[in-house]
Amino acid sequence: MAIGAKVHGRIIKYGFDNNPIIETSLLGLYGELGCITNARKVFDNIPVRDSVIFRSCDDLLSAERIFVNVAIRTFISWTSMIYCYNRSGWFKEAFEIFVKMLELKVEPNGVAIMGVPILVLD
Repeated sequence: MAIGAKVHGRIIKYGFDNNPIIETSLLGLYGELGCITNARKVFDNIPVRDSVIFRSCDDLLSAERIFVNVAIRTFISWTSMIYCYNRSGWFKEAFEIFVKMLELKVEPNGVAIMGVPILVLD
């Protein structure tokens, strides 16, 4: 938890706290650590909550179902799904959705790209 708090502090210090991808990652970090109060604070401060972000807090199958039915997928939606798959141990699916993202010419951000090395490590 101490490292997570330090990272969060640096994010705020350098002005990245309003970045939706970083906010989603922080939400996942605090959720994984069981820090529900901090996760709730981050969630409450996310100005634009798409349905994938909402459901990534719940369960993978719901997030996947929503993602499949979303008409316009943003890089946030793609990145959230990569994160959800990785978090659930579905590394092959995370890689496949990353490849699909690239095929559709959706520009991955740093968080999406960071999801790929997890596949190699496991």
